[in-house]
Amino acid sequence: MPGLCYNLGKFFDWRGISMRHFVGKIMAFSLAAALVFGMISCGSDSKANHVSDSDSSAESEPETTFVRGVWAADDGEQRIGYYILTDQQNGKLVYAENGTELAFTVNEEEKTAVFQFDSFQESRRTKVLIPGRGARQLTWDIEEQEGITENWRLIAGADPEQFAFYSAEALTAKAQKAFEKENGFPPEYVSYQVDVNGNALIALETDGENFVTASYEVNSLTGKGKNNTTGEAVDFS
Repeated sequence: MPGLCYNLGKFFDWRGISMRHFVGKIMAFSLAAALVFGMISCGSDSKANHVSDSDSSAESEPETTFVRGVWAADDGEQRIGYYILTDQQNGKLVYAENGTELAFTVNEEEKTAVFQFDSFQESRRTKVLIPGRGARQLTWDIEEQEGITENWRLIAGADPEQFAFYSAEALTAKAQKAFEKENGFPPEYVSYQVDVNGNALIALETDGENFVTASYEVNSLTGKGKNNTTGEAVDFS
């Protein structure tokens, strides 16, 4: 309807200019009045058009939900891993904890997606929301993961063909070596997790008379971080 009003207004405007030249003032006045009426009629929809145009999601987001790139995924408490998409339908999930890889294909449906992982016989369906540019929110609709939500963030500039990171297990092994080198004995207790920002949080401890604790915070993409106990920088790359 707004487009029709706009075209009608342009039509009368063009006709008004023409008639002012060839018919005279009376007809020009009539056509000018028609133009004003057309502008008033179109004006009632102009705000709706502006609101629609201001919705940046349609302009800033691609037509497909899953685009080529590296997507970091977390569950709101810790990073699950990286969904590496080589195209809109094929990729692999690499777990942040141990680097285990699962190849998959994905097919989009209306507000949902169906994943088929190589290691699972059954496909897995998820609801998909796009909360912002470079972000996706997936809520799995399968029995063992019903209601679990994953937050995806596209890592800017990451090449799916060359992307690499340090798993929490690999960084923890290097932290254990650093601990033993510093203290002369290995830790007895080891724990780790990867936070939502991709930092491996590593805790090491011994018991008994040689009680020693150490904790590290290491970026899983660079392998660099710090010893939180001493405040010193570490490089486990």
